[in-house]
Amino acid sequence: MNGKPQSDTDQVVVKLCCEKLGLPNLTADDIERSHFIGQPDKNGNAQIICKFKQWKAKTAVYHAKKELKKHKSESFNVSVCEDLTKRRQSIVQKLSEARKTKLIDSYYTNDGRIFYKKTVNGPKTLVETLEAVSKLFPIVNTLPVKQ
Repeated sequence: MNGKPQSDTDQVVVKLCCEKLGLPNLTADDIERSHFIGQPDKNGNAQIICKFKQWKAKTAVYHAKKELKKHKSESFNVSVCEDLTKRRQSIVQKLSEARKTKLIDSYYTNDGRIFYKKTVNGPKTLVETLEAVSKLFPIVNTLPVKQ
């Protein structure tokens, strides 16, 4: 530590975890670092990136993120997601298009790995490359990838 007070973003993350995700045991000591990324939007809202000291804390937060749906409103619109590489972001974008066009039922990420399900009760399939998505869902190939 360089003598600076703990970041306000740590407290924002802790408050969210305790009040909205039902994780009362998570504290600022579980956070290695957190900070704002990008510029605030027109309403003054900004994204926070958070790195946890332990994998267990990160996993607990990621698994509890579905609790945020219970609190969603016009004044509270928070989401939790992984910080993916550009390559993995492009894979997720193609899977998002596949879901929108009803080619798959769902997709999700877990520890940087990307999975999809063709049907609600179908098996989960790991996707490792954009080429694999292109082969599986050729119609998605015609849709541009955001850079």
